Amino acid sequence: MKGRQKKLLMFFRHTMLWLNIAVAAVCLLAAYQGYMRPSSCGIIAVLGLAFPIMLLLTIGFLLFWLAVCRKMMLVSAVALVLTIPQQWALCPLNFDDDDEVADIRLMSYNIYGAHRSDSDFSQVDEIIHSNADVVCLQESPASIKAFAYNQGQEKTDSLCGMYPYSVFDEKITLAVLSKYPVELIEKFEDNKYFCYAVYSIMIDDRQLLVFNMHLESIGLTGHDKELYMNLTSPSTNDRSLRGVRSQLIGKLTKAFKNRELQADTISGRIADLRVKYPKASVVVCGDFNDTPYSYSYLTIKGALNDAYSDGGFGPVITYNRNRFYFHIDHIFSDDAMEAVRCFCGTTRASDHYALIADFKFR
Repeated sequence: MKGRQKKLLMFFRHTMLWLNIAVAAVCLLAAYQGYMRPSSCGIIAVLGLAFPIMLLLTIGFLLFWLAVCRKMMLVSAVALVLTIPQQWALCPLNFDDDDEVADIRLMSYNIYGAHRSDSDFSQVDEIIHSNADVVCLQESPASIKAFAYNQGQEKTDSLCGMYPYSVFDEKITLAVLSKYPVELIEKFEDNKYFCYAVYSIMIDDRQLLVFNMHLESIGLTGHDKELYMNLTSPSTNDRSLRGVRSQLIGKLTKAFKNRELQADTISGRIADLRVKYPKASVVVCGDFNDTPYSYSYLTIKGALNDAYSDGGFGPVITYNRNRFYFHIDHIFSDDAMEAVRCFCGTTRASDHYALIADFKFR
């Protein structure tokens, strides 16, 4: 009897070890998929979305072996050590110094067309409450007058009084509000989901180049989102939904491949304009529709610094609908600027939370 129990115990340990190895391998693949081009690796690019889950499973195995057999902890320990940069991007631990005074506050906010919502605290309220010096908007109305239609004249008047300088455009869904003089340098849109605009903002004698962008979204229809909600519901027993996985993964993979080309375009324009304006400080922000350490994130970021990694605290989500709870909005800056704080807004009036960063000029 004891011999049989010993064999069962060994079988259980070996099974758990192989499961641990599989989870650790997928965790590493999810962490480093951004270094591969989505057009080459296909579905592997989608694994980046699963990194938080695989990380938690890896930590769970580490704790399991800590209680059962410490020698077996090595697999999880190696995976955790090798993914420290990705863990920090997912959950930085920068403690806020209240005495640190910022030179400029920048907000990046997908305002969902500034449509009215059930929230008492609207998109315009969020912008005014932030007291940001520069506000980059995605999915913006074509003019400031449209704010009055959706948000009311009183709030719009307050917004105009707070931001005397602004640039809107009828062809692209991007806009900027600024307390400092601003000029549109360049813009692009592809009539689908991808657009960007570059603004020059003068802050005293310092020129700030601001890249505002919206990369391609997944492109799920309302029906797709409803299926996804049912698929991810813990109470669903509908086996027919299993076929939906391939449909959703196909759309995800296509979006990753499209964003690959868009990220290459943005990266090239950043390099060109930095040569053209060598003395200007650079900020890149917007709705990337991609998580940290994805291909588009790494390509656009290049040698820039991630404001949330440098100034944020704890895990964060910037998209808040349909159980797609991911950090897909980002703010980058060059070495001339240091992020001393970075945090999210609170209103759910839009399907995105605003991302706000405080910078000091070095």
